[in-house]
Amino acid sequence: MWKVRLICVLLSGIISGCSDQKPLDTPPVPPQEEQVQHVPVEKLVFALNGELYVSGGANPSDTLKLREEGLRTLEIVGYEPADASPPTIEAVNFYRDVYSFNYSGDSVYILGGSSALPRNHYISPVGDGFEVFVGKKIPPAVRFYNYVNRSYDETTIDRGSGLETVRWSSIGKDRLYRIEVTVQGVNRRGEPERKVFSLPFYELENSVQIMNLQDGVIEISPGDTIFLQKLVNAPEEFTQYEWVKGNATMRFNPLNGDAVERAYKDMMENPLLTEKGMQYTYSMIHLGRDGELAVESRWNPEDARANGGAVYTTIPVCVIMMPHGSRQSESFRREFLFPDNAVYEVFPTPFFCNTQVKIVY
Repeated sequence: MWKVRLICVLLSGIISGCSDQKPLDTPPVPPQEEQVQHVPVEKLVFALNGELYVSGGANPSDTLKLREEGLRTLEIVGYEPADASPPTIEAVNFYRDVYSFNYSGDSVYILGGSSALPRNHYISPVGDGFEVFVGKKIPPAVRFYNYVNRSYDETTIDRGSGLETVRWSSIGKDRLYRIEVTVQGVNRRGEPERKVFSLPFYELENSVQIMNLQDGVIEISPGDTIFLQKLVNAPEEFTQYEWVKGNATMRFNPLNGDAVERAYKDMMENPLLTEKGMQYTYSMIHLGRDGELAVESRWNPEDARANGGAVYTTIPVCVIMMPHGSRQSESFRREFLFPDNAVYEVFPTPFFCNTQVKIVY
């Protein structure tokens, strides 16, 4: 009997093993969503006239220094980190911080890219101006001129003996400006984030030096001809100049070679102001606008002698850069429209160097 039961159990296992019933499948695991990595911009890389400045975080000490009144080219050339998502530029503003130790918040409001407020600073765009930045991620370069009202380069201080007007540059304080760019980007969670990046830069006053000096004067002998040399610290496009007899000052209006020479000539030809010996030496020294200096060989000390016995051997001369009325100065003329509808016409400011020519014999 037990054999019959065993056979039934075996047959039952065989039948069960041959069944068409399939085992239950494991339910599929849904794929995990990809986590989007947002990389916000931490720093903005500016180029102002080709000089790089990285804005963001602690500002470095090497704030850019440019010469005044020249043509500026402003670009945004990169971001940090390099894989950051470029933000959209919302606004550009321009500030004159006056001087590094005395920030006054003189905001310069750019109206249509072509006017400024207050009137201590003038901005003149070339083309569409700063507006081409707005709404862009990678904006084109912006070119502009910025001129200044020089009355803001002075202040009145009390040095103990009374009030005194001093130029800030004379105590080592240069003009400080700041361009601010407001951008709209995202943070690491992908949420909108607004940031402001600043580009500060100093303006150095234009200057020119005369190079042919010996003991502070230009020495030349009778019968000699020399060409005067100069060293210019100014924007590279400022190339117009005039050499002239006389002393240049900012009081001349217009300030150019004709005005300076005319004033000096009037003084030389006035017998109440000038002795004959001085008039004689003035007539013997010739200076061309290009810097060619010559003394006639027939100059002699007897004719140059003063009533008191001394010999007149010197006359003043100067070089004027970007003189009023020159072709280049006229081409840089700009008109500035202010919010009160006032229009100001501005030219590059002439700059000069005075010295003396001395006849050695």
